[in-house]
Amino acid sequence: MNEYEFIYMKKRKDFGRYCNFDDVESKLLAVVDENRTCGDMYVEKTIHDVVLDNIQEFSEHAVNTAKVKLQNMNMIHMEGGWPKEIDHTEAQDTVKWIKRLEKDPSYSAAVKQLTVQTTKCLEQNNTIDLFEHYFHIEEPEHMPESLTMKTMALFKDPCDEKRSVTKIGWHPEGPTKLVCSYSNLRFQRMTDEMPMNSFIWDVSERNEPLTELRTSSPMVCCEYNNRNPDFLVGGCYNGLLNFFDLRKGPSPAMKSTVEVSHWDPVYDVKWMQTKTNSECASVSSDGRLLFWDVRKMTKSSTSAR
Repeated sequence: MNEYEFIYMKKRKDFGRYCNFDDVESKLLAVVDENRTCGDMYVEKTIHDVVLDNIQEFSEHAVNTAKVKLQNMNMIHMEGGWPKEIDHTEAQDTVKWIKRLEKDPSYSAAVKQLTVQTTKCLEQNNTIDLFEHYFHIEEPEHMPESLTMKTMALFKDPCDEKRSVTKIGWHPEGPTKLVCSYSNLRFQRMTDEMPMNSFIWDVSERNEPLTELRTSSPMVCCEYNNRNPDFLVGGCYNGLLNFFDLRKGPSPAMKSTVEVSHWDPVYDVKWMQTKTNSECASVSSDGRLLFWDVRKMTKSSTSAR
C-alpha cells in the first residue's frame, strides 16, 4: 500500500499584517428578566425559508508546486559592478555605457519583470491593519444621539378570542393602510368559537378596522397586488387560497378547490410580475410550491417540490 504525503506551504508575507488584539473589560449589554407566562406564547414553526440561485460558485486556490533550489555564491561588488573595461572613476565612460545598455531590448524586459515583483512587495507593506485603533486619542467633534423607539399606533384585535397576527401586508400606494391576517397556528388550542375574519387597518383610524375579510378558515398570510391595490390574495390554515376583490365586498371573489390546494397551512404567498397581473405563488409546510392564476383557481398552474 502506497502512502502519499502532501505539504502545502505559504509565505508569511502573503498573510498581511498580524492581528492586534487588546484586553478589554467585560460589558453587560442587556438583561432579560424571567417571565414564565411567555412560554404560552411560544409557537412551533416547521417552515424554513431558503434562498437559492442558479449562479455557479467559484473558488480560487494557490499552492507552491515548484521547488526552488538555493545556492550560495561569492561575488566581488565594487562601485555598482561595472565591467572590467569600464573605469568607474571616469564619468564620460560610465555615461556612454549606461546609454548603450538602455538601448538593449533585454534591459527593458528585465526592468518590467523587476517592476512587477517590486509592486507586490510595496502593496504588502502598505496593507491596512484592520484591527488597529485609529484616532482613539482624538476627541470626536460630534457625538451621535442614541437611537430610540416608541409606539406610534396600537391596533387591537376586535375579537375576544386570543390569536396572533401571522402576517402583515402593506398597501402598495403608501404606508397608510395595511392588511393583517389573524390565526392560531396551534391546532389543539383552536376552539369552536375561534373567529375566521381578518382586517384591513388605516393608520389614521386606530380604533376600528377599515375593512373586514371573511374566510372559511383562519388566514395565515396575505398580500396586496402591487399594480392593483383592490386585489388581495391570502392563504388559509386549511391550505386553501382566497382571492379578494375589495370592490365586490369582504368575501372572497374566488378561492381554490380542496383537490388542488395545499395539504398544510399556507405560510406565505407572493404576487408575480407578469403581463396579466393575475398570477401568484404560494408555499406551505407540505413541501410544495404552487403557482396560481386568480382568474381560474380550480387548478394550480405548476407544482414543485
